[in-house]
Amino acid sequence: MKRFNKSEVVSDFYLKEEISYFNPVDPERIKMEKRFLKVGAIVSDRLADGLEPEVDLHFLLEETWKGSVSYSDLDFILIESCLEDCFGNWKGEISNFKKTNELSELIAHAREKRIPVVFWFTADNLYHNLYKGVASESDFCFCADEIEKEKLISDGVGCDILLPAVQFKSFNPIKKYNVNSDFFVSENLVSVVKNRKENEEILKNYSQLNGVLSDPRASLSYEDTQYIPKEVILGRVRKKTRKKLLKESLAYVIFNDKDTSKTEQAWRALDAAASGAPLLIESGLEERFEFLQGFSQVFEKTDHLFLELLRIKRDKKYHNIRKKEVWNKKLFENSFSERLESICKKIDFYLPTSSCIKANFYSKIDSLYSIKSTISKYDSIDFDGKSLTIYTSENSILTELSEKVSDRDDIIIEFYPGEVYEGHIINSIAYKSNCDYLVFMDRDIEVLNVFIEDFKRYICFSTFDISVKLRDIDYRSDWLMYNSETKNEKSIIDIYSLKIDFLKKNPFPESFIGDVETLYCKNVSQDVDASILVF
Repeated sequence: MKRFNKSEVVSDFYLKEEISYFNPVDPERIKMEKRFLKVGAIVSDRLADGLEPEVDLHFLLEETWKGSVSYSDLDFILIESCLEDCFGNWKGEISNFKKTNELSELIAHAREKRIPVVFWFTADNLYHNLYKGVASESDFCFCADEIEKEKLISDGVGCDILLPAVQFKSFNPIKKYNVNSDFFVSENLVSVVKNRKENEEILKNYSQLNGVLSDPRASLSYEDTQYIPKEVILGRVRKKTRKKLLKESLAYVIFNDKDTSKTEQAWRALDAAASGAPLLIESGLEERFEFLQGFSQVFEKTDHLFLELLRIKRDKKYHNIRKKEVWNKKLFENSFSERLESICKKIDFYLPTSSCIKANFYSKIDSLYSIKSTISKYDSIDFDGKSLTIYTSENSILTELSEKVSDRDDIIIEFYPGEVYEGHIINSIAYKSNCDYLVFMDRDIEVLNVFIEDFKRYICFSTFDISVKLRDIDYRSDWLMYNSETKNEKSIIDIYSLKIDFLKKNPFPESFIGDVETLYCKNVSQDVDASILVF
């Protein structure tokens, strides 16, 4: 198996040290569990990438759409406000909609087949006149811009709001390598450069902080850039490069942009936030980006923004806290999965829910006194599909313990004699568990709650075998490994969860007396291809 010299971890949230023998979760090894939903699609690359991991997309091409609509048993058809679809088809058909063109024929044929036609106006209200025709002909219409919704309603078109979204299977903080980045990203390249005279001070400060300017779509001429610091201009970036850029940036900066619509900037900002980059917004843009409240920060003065960038750059601990604040529950309400559910609810279509991840929490109890606090701790954990296994080595309390939880179907009591080692107990509980993950509950409750929140989000888009947290220690032990980066320091590993299927194939050592969790992580990372989430 390949060994890495540098630490390779999934996430650096709350990471105190680096461990040299960890293998990362591969960013390409994402969880691909689709809903049982067939959707005919005329959409751009952005929506195709966002929806393809969620549903069975049937791309309706100009040459073949009749067969797809007639025989593919589609649940509904989704048309997006785009100049052409992701295959370069339908040029001008959507933006120049007429009742005599082919797109009109497709909509009519769908109605004959009783297939709902949904139009998602993903562009800004500046494009109202281009797409109002197809919006009025569709069975259902959604808008990513509040102003556009009002415009369509005034034109007599029924419309609901459906804000921009992000696909966490594509944009997330998972890194294959733990790169120590020191740059910031802004995608306001065109506007900042074109208005360089009024942005001269911004460019100077941004350059000194190692900030870069890019744009996913537009390019600039030499004349536009010859008076701009070359180290600032990153230029136009490809789709795959942009994903890597957002993952590795220290923060994502939004400057006042006169050349990019607010709706387009909102789509881009969601990608950055999902990648773990703190969103920092220049002063005066509060109303423009009200949608991003809850996972962004707006500054009263531009100087304050640059002070924040400086602090993020110098203080790694503070940077990790800022990343954690962005990657929150509010952000996850803007997933493509959530938007898909909104569409299905509106068109009165039952959307099968994705399978629930089941987790078995387990804890040791030595006295009846601790049973109440253990169950209370378990009940406070916000996780669907949970169960609890309590084990004890005190035979004298076994009967009374069982009686206290007799009315709970989700709690199981197990007895193991004191001579049985912890490794054997963990393996035994895993083999009896009818769930996906085994979660260690004997942890500090505050840290456990942080883990549960991260765990719920990660399992939405990824799969990992072990999740751990590193804990500093101040005593000597023969069972701990030296960190290759800090030769004289040692760390102990607290395991928080294990994938049951992985644990069954790679059981714990059953007769080891030391720190069994640290030893286990060392062995599996050396002997098998284990993906380990460090949080």
